Amino acid sequence: MTRALIIGGGIAGPTTAMALQRVGLEAVLYEAHPRTTEEVGSYFTVTPNGLDALRAIGALHTATAIGFPTHKNVLWNDRGRRLGTIPLGDALLDGTASQTINRARLSRALQDEVIRRGVHLEFGKRLVDASTSADGRVVARFEDGTEATGDLLIGADGVHSVTRHIIDSSAPRGRYLGLVNFGGSGNPVVSFGANAEVLPCQADEVAAGDRLRGSSGNM
Repeated sequence: MTRALIIGGGIAGPTTAMALQRVGLEAVLYEAHPRTTEEVGSYFTVTPNGLDALRAIGALHTATAIGFPTHKNVLWNDRGRRLGTIPLGDALLDGTASQTINRARLSRALQDEVIRRGVHLEFGKRLVDASTSADGRVVARFEDGTEATGDLLIGADGVHSVTRHIIDSSAPRGRYLGLVNFGGSGNPVVSFGANAEVLPCQADEVAAGDRLRGSSGNM
C-alpha cells in the first residue's frame, strides 16, 4: 500500500489523512508539537466549501459540534464606523451554515477523529530534513533523531513550512504585511480593546475589524 508521510497535525494534515485513507492510501501524521489542551491561536470561520470538504470525508460533525453558525461578517474601522457586510456563502443542502470555530479545538477534534479511524499520529516530531532513497522512496528525518520512510511527503505544516523549503529552498517565506485583524461575536453587542467601541451585532454575525500597523509595530 502506498504510504504518505504528512507533516503537520493541525487542520490540513488530519483532513488530508482522512481523504487519503478513503481512497486506499496509508497516511501517517507527524505533528511537531506535543499533544496539548491549551487554547493556542484564535478563531476562524470555515465557509460552506470547506464544510463540504469535511462532509465528503465524513468529518463534518467535527466542525459543527464545536462551532457556531455564522452567516455574514460585519466590517468596522478603527473609529467604530460600520463599513459593510460580507455574506459567507450559501449554506449546505442540509442547511449547515459557515461555522466560526476556535482553531485549537478544531485541530484537537480532527486529531481525535483520525486516531479513531486508525490513522497513526505521532506528536513531538519536528521535521528537519528529507531526501530520496536509492529505491525512489522518501526518508523524513526528525529533530529527535528518528526517521520515517514513505512513498510521498506532504507538507501541512503551515505558513512557515519546513517541508516547503526542503522541497524548494528558494520558495518564498511568509512575511508580515502589517495588518492586524481582530474579530468577535455577540448578541446584542461586542466590544474590543482597552478603548473599546461598542459594536452592535446580530446573533448570526461576526464583527471584524482591522488596522494597519506602523513601522514601529504599534497600533
